Amino acid sequence: MVSDFILLGFPCRWEIQIFLFSIFFTTYILTLLGNMAIVCAVRWDHRLHTPMYILLANFSFLEICYVNSDVPNMLSRTKSISFTRCLLQLYFFFSLGTAECLFLSIMAYDRFLAICRPCTTPPS
Repeated sequence: MVSDFILLGFPCRWEIQIFLFSIFFTTYILTLLGNMAIVCAVRWDHRLHTPMYILLANFSFLEICYVNSDVPNMLSRTKSISFTRCLLQLYFFFSLGTAECLFLSIMAYDRFLAICRPCTTPPS
């Protein structure tokens, strides 16, 4: 019976591993900060309370959750993950990916209505 999975990572020298860690960590932090900035901007500016901007804020929040489901485990020093934790991570990864596709579909439909039926949208 499998109880743990061993994560091998990149089999390279220690200096290259530190370099890769710094690149991934920087990308992770920039992703979090950028998406939090979008969520905060839409939340605080009342001119952005339109359907498309609200969808963008929800999309950014979903992206924060999506990134947090995998990257912290990838950046940790532990080299193993339990079977239960792996299944939970897989569940969140695919659930959030499905929700992301749903948001993209809703955004595409919103743009379709804005282009094809411009007279039916309320005035701003």
